This record gives sequence, structure tokens and C-alpha cells, in this order.
Amino acid sequence: MHLRSLPPRSGPHPPASGTGTPAAANPPSRPERSFALTRWSVVLALVLMVGGVSTATLLLVDRMERRAAHGIVEYARMQSRLVQAQWTDALARIDALQAIAARVSQAQEAGETVRSLREVEDLRSALTVAGPPISQVSGVDLDGRLSWSTLALPDMPVSVADRDEVRAILEGGLDRSVGAPLVGRLSARRTIRFGRAVRDRDGRLLGLTLVSVDTARIAHLGLGLEQPGHSFIALLRDDGLVLARSDGQDVGTGSLGMTANRPMLVPAEDASAQEVTGTDGIRRTVVSRPVPGSGTTVVVALDEEAMFDGVRAHAAQMWRWSVLLDLALAALAALVLLLEAQFRQARGERMRHTAIRAQEALIRAIAEEANDLFAVLDSAGRFVYVNPASQVLLGVSPADLLGQVAGPCVAADYRAEVRQVLHLLANGGAPRRLVVPMLHRGTGEHRWMEVEASHITWEGAGPARTEGCFFIARDVTDRKRAEDALQQAREDLETVARAGPGTLYRMALDPDGTRSLLYLANSGHLYLGFSHEEASTPGFFRALLHPEDRARYEAGIASLRSEGRTTLEYRLQDREGTFRWVRDTCVVSEIRETSLVVSGYVLDVDRERRQAEALEQARRLLSLGEIASGLAHELNQPLAAIGLSAENGRALLGRHVPAVEAAREKFARIGTLATRASATIDSMRVFGREGVPHPVAVDLAEVVREAMGVMQLRFEREGIAPVLDIPFGLPPVRGIAVLLQQVVINLLANACDAYRTQAPSPGGPRPLHIRAGVEDGMVWLDVADQAGGIPPAVLPRLFEPFFTTKSHAGTGLGLAVSFGIVRQLGGSIAARNVDLGAVFRVSLPVHAAEPEVPAGDDAARTPA
Repeated sequence: MHLRSLPPRSGPHPPASGTGTPAAANPPSRPERSFALTRWSVVLALVLMVGGVSTATLLLVDRMERRAAHGIVEYARMQSRLVQAQWTDALARIDALQAIAARVSQAQEAGETVRSLREVEDLRSALTVAGPPISQVSGVDLDGRLSWSTLALPDMPVSVADRDEVRAILEGGLDRSVGAPLVGRLSARRTIRFGRAVRDRDGRLLGLTLVSVDTARIAHLGLGLEQPGHSFIALLRDDGLVLARSDGQDVGTGSLGMTANRPMLVPAEDASAQEVTGTDGIRRTVVSRPVPGSGTTVVVALDEEAMFDGVRAHAAQMWRWSVLLDLALAALAALVLLLEAQFRQARGERMRHTAIRAQEALIRAIAEEANDLFAVLDSAGRFVYVNPASQVLLGVSPADLLGQVAGPCVAADYRAEVRQVLHLLANGGAPRRLVVPMLHRGTGEHRWMEVEASHITWEGAGPARTEGCFFIARDVTDRKRAEDALQQAREDLETVARAGPGTLYRMALDPDGTRSLLYLANSGHLYLGFSHEEASTPGFFRALLHPEDRARYEAGIASLRSEGRTTLEYRLQDREGTFRWVRDTCVVSEIRETSLVVSGYVLDVDRERRQAEALEQARRLLSLGEIASGLAHELNQPLAAIGLSAENGRALLGRHVPAVEAAREKFARIGTLATRASATIDSMRVFGREGVPHPVAVDLAEVVREAMGVMQLRFEREGIAPVLDIPFGLPPVRGIAVLLQQVVINLLANACDAYRTQAPSPGGPRPLHIRAGVEDGMVWLDVADQAGGIPPAVLPRLFEPFFTTKSHAGTGLGLAVSFGIVRQLGGSIAARNVDLGAVFRVSLPVHAAEPEVPAGDDAARTPA
């Protein structure tokens, strides 16, 4: 805003400006509009002229570079043609030498020694002919040894069978070959060998001839041609091997130092040029030409940077003249704009002063009628203007406040903050908003004021400077009290929530079921372990909800939408991965356009639910104990009679000596099993709390072996291969041997039943693993099958009495009995699924005493 000193002052008033917009301003006159039009015309003309000069320069430079690039390509093609012609002439001489060398080898094969010596002399004479220097011409027999040479052969045979040009003919069946650059074994020079097969009139291979050419002289092909910078001429074999290069680099390798070699240097009939950047960072124009029938290719690579040096120098000169011309045009335009700006500034000053005076009058009129406190402070924090609202809000007239410091009007605890804000505004700081209590001198109470303050900048002949600040204050005492009361209520609610076992929440429920958490009491982390930020992420609740409870939860939400309130019980997963039961009581507290706002209380009822489940299990086990007691009473006498009969039969067989030893053993086994069955039924009275035996130290390994002996026939009949893995020295457990034996038999039988539902395994016996170990003072026993596992819906009910998944067999008592035995002995039993099947684990406390001998052995030694 713009402001002059609102109270009367002596002398002329300097103009002032601030952060607002003038309340009134005269429209620009015709001369001002014409000068503005002139300014934009000058700018547009400057842009067009600078753009025209730059575009013309760019087009000329581009044309020069394109013509230079075309010239480089044509120059490379010309060089490649010349080098190709030179190399073709050299190859013709090499072919002539190979023809003579073939006659030498044929004469030797025919036994014509005189003729072969004469041909060798002819070769030596031919080597003196101008052309690529030939270090030697030699012949190679079918074994890869030098049979003759223009150089003297040593006494020992010289083998060259390891050379690739020799193998290509002797083993590969080729007629011609080109070898890699190597140091010759006779010439001691770095050469390239050109091989050619020697055959008789019937086409039978007699050997081959080698012509060795010095690589240093091959690299001089094209000597005399201009190769500026890092340009080079190279000779390549068809497989990309570098045979020679004018600068001597990369010879004998499969790379020309390019980012791509053979895929890029594919010879073309029209010798098309390619731009390639080498591994040395130099960009070259490359032209390659094949030499027909030779297996070689001529490559010319010209350094573009070096070839472009002259063109770039001319282009740089043109750009320098262009820049100088642009600068001259810009200076001329700047001069025109400067003159126009000075004239415009003079007219603007007069118009702004007029607008300031009009604005000051408007502000004064508004301030005098306002109900809010309006005040202006100087740089020292003293009042220089106060509107009449100070009488109502502060209990003091404007005249009494003028010249006083504003600090005492504020409560003592907030004065430091006010002084800091005034200091920032005095230094040109940004506008501030704060809520502070101010003293009402009439009543003596503090009224809460919301203050918006901003600095005032005075403008005069010199630079602008900050001279003070102005502020508007409105009474917000009632609002502040309401906010404090709301905050206190929220804190009280948080305290109550932290003291209870649940938590309060508030959420927005969209039509598609999306939950957006609006509020969560601080106790929410006590049983879930998640922070408010984590709980507010999209999809968080659905990820924690137990899959089996989702349908029930959605039904409860539907009831909430229709009836406005509901109570749900479901399971949520805490940070440790454990599912806990909660009871959610919620109501619809607000209906918005696109969603419902739901308030609720979530109570942790996990312990309550588990106690109820334990009570139900105890009730079932009590019923099972009563059934077990009845079974024991009804079956004890028949089993005793069976045992007595078996013992008598064994005694009778013992009075004679017939060959019935096998029958005697069977009768003994019947007696043992009958005794064990009787002891097992007696032990079932533990469920009825009648005559519970005292637990002693039991060797669990021996108990498992006895149980496996009982199940052995069933294992063999159903194709099950038990695998026993019990460590030596397993400590004894606290238990009752016959009861633990019954538990193990039930688990083994349960695994057999699981395998029975599957088709026979084509890969052999079906495994059944029995393992044991010690952990945290408990001995554990695992029975693991690979029968496909337990359905998830069945797992929670495995140990319920009379629960069975077998439609035509089973009473549903085996696992329930085992559960009761293990719990009675102070242990635990549980089941879980693994990759291929299920694992049942029994955990029993360790006993320090010596193990008890299993009941089976005692029964076997006890007469009926």
C-alpha cells in the first residue's frame, strides 16, 4: 500500500509507498502511449535485425561446412581408389611368384630335382623386381613343414603347421589364405604370408606355397597422399584383422581403434562413407574398398577435425563480424530506450504522487470507521497513528497512545516475540501474522488479538528506506477460548484412551470402501505397533485385516451405512506379524457429499477370545475324558483275556518240540500288543482326571522306535519310507512312555492317512521324516510328510475332538487325544504347512532323571 503520515505533520510530506495498489490512477495519456509504442517498435526492430544477421551467418557457415564435408568424402574415396589400385598391382606380382613356387613344389613331388632348383633360382631373380619387398617364398608339405625356401633352410626341420594360413589350406580345404602379421622363423621380419594350395593334375593336394611380404612396406601404400592429423590408411583381412596401417597402430589386432570395426566397415560397391568416432575420441570419415579375390580390404580414415581446420577458421571470422554488428545494433537500441525511459519516468512520478494522495485519503476514511484496531508505528516502535477503535479494544483513546511505545500494550510473556517481529519489519522483512494478548486498561483483563503487520517504505529524492510498520488487530478472545477448550477436551480424550485397552479413531469412508484415517488416539500404537503416519497410508487397514474376516467386515460396513452404527469383531495383524482380535464399535458422525465420517472405539479383545477358545477346548477335552473312561471300562477285560490266551498258547507250544518257532513268536507279539493296548486305554483316564500317572524321565528316541515298529507293516503295505533323524545323546523328556508312544503312533498314522488320498508315487517310496532336537529347554519332535499339506480352513480345527476330514473312516479322536496328552505333560503340539506337505511338532520339557524303559519292553517281559 502507499501511505503518507496520517497524523498532521509540519513541513512538506515526502511521498510513501508500500505493498498495495493505488486506489485511483489517471489513465495514460496519448504521448505516453506513443512512447510505449516506440519502445516496443525499437525492441522488435532490434530483434529482427539481430536475428537476420545471425541467420544469414548461420546459413553461410552451414553451407561451408556441408561443402567441406562433401569434399572430405570425395577425397577419401579418391585415396581409397588409388590405394586399391596399388594393392591390386602388388597382389598380381604375388600371384606370379606363387605360380612359380607351385612349379617348384610340383617338380619336387615328381622327383625332378634339377627343375626344382632352376625354378627356385627364377624365384630369387623375381624377388629383385620392384614392388612390395618379398622376404621369402617357400613351400610347405602336407605335414606342415617347410620343404624348400628362397632362404637357407636350417638342418632341423622347420614346422609352420601352427600358422592360421597353413591350417586354413591343409585342414580347412581352402585354396587361398592370408596369415596374420607375425615375425618369420627364417626371415626374422614381421611379415604377412599369402598361402596358395598346390595340387597335381588330378586335383590332389600336394602342399602349399607361402609368399611372405614385409608389413612395413605394405603400410607405405598410398605414400605421398595427404593424411592430415590422425588420418590413416589400413589393410584389413576379411575377418577384420588389421594386416597393416600407415601409422603402425593396431596391427595384428581385430580392431582399428573404432567404436565398431567389422560391422561398421562392411565394404560397399559404391565405397559409401561412414562417420565413426574412434576409441581415441577422434571422429573420422571412413571409406573401405574390397580387393576382389584377395580376401583383403583397403580402408581410408580421414581426421575430420584436421580436415575442417581451415573451414572453421573462416566460420569463426564470420561469426566475430556478426557479433560485432549485433552489438552495434544493440547499443543503438539501448540509447533509444534510455531516452524513452527517462521521459516516461518523469511522467510516472507525477502520476504516482497524485495516486498516493488519493490512496491516503481512502485509507484514512476506512481506518476511522473500522471496528478493528488500525495503527502505524515508526522505526522505534512508537505509535504515530491509531484509529478510534483503540478506545473499545484497549480502553485508551488514540491521543493517549500517540508517541508511546507499543510494547507495554502486550502481555509480558509475549513482548520478546513482538520486539523480534518489529525488528524484522524495520529491516524490510515479510508481513507477519501473530496472536498475542493485549491489556485492556479499562477492565484490566487481557484480550487476545490477531495481528497482521507489514513494513512501510518511504520514498523521496534519494533511495527508498523502511520507516516503520502498520498493523491491523482484531479481537479473537472468544475464538481463542473455544480453541483452548477444544484442545483440552482432546487431551482429556487422549488420556482416557491411553488408560484403556482400546483406542479412539475417526475416518472418512468413501462409497467404494476406501478408508481415510482422520484421527487416531495416541494409544493406537499400544497393541498394533504402528504410528499414525503408517496407519494413514492408503490400503493400510486392508493389508492388516485377516483374509477370513474380510467378508464379515464388509457386511458390517454395509450395516453401518444402512443403520448408522454397528459393532464388529475381526482380526488385525500387529507389527510382529501376529493376528489379534479386536471389537470395533462405530457410528456415523457426519455425512458429507461423497463420503461418511465414522467415529469409533476399537477394543483389544484378543485375550478374551483366546480365553474363550481355551475354555471351549477344555470343555471338549472333559467330554473326551468321559468317553475315554467309558472305553477303558468296556475294553479292559476283553484285552486282558486276549493277553491271557496268547500267554497260554505260548506256554502250550513250549511243552512240545514241533517246528512252530514262527508261531511262538507271533503269539508273543500278540501278548505284547494286547498288554500295550490295555496300558494305553488305562492311560486315557487322564482325560477324566482319574488315576493320572506321575510323569517320569522318558527316552523319546526309544519311544519313537517302538512306535515305528508298531507301524512297520502299514509302512510296507502303503509304500512309505520312514526316515529317522534323531541325534545321539538326546536328553530325556518329562512324560509317560506309553502315552507318548500313543501320541507318536497317532502322528504316524495321520501321515499315512494323508498319503492314502494321493495316487502312488511313480518315483519310488513316499518319504516320511521323523526328526528331533533341543531348543530353549524343550525337546522337539517333528513328523513331516510330503502329502500336499493341510487345507487352511482345516488347520484351526485339527485338534478338536470328533473333527475329521475322512468321509468313511476315522473318529476324529486321534489328534485330540494327542493334544490332551501333550498338554497334560506340560508340552505343546502344533501343525503347519511347508512346501510339499505338513509338519507336526511336539515339544516336551527336558527331564534331568534317567530315562524310563519303554512300556513295550516291560509288557513283553510280563507274563499274562
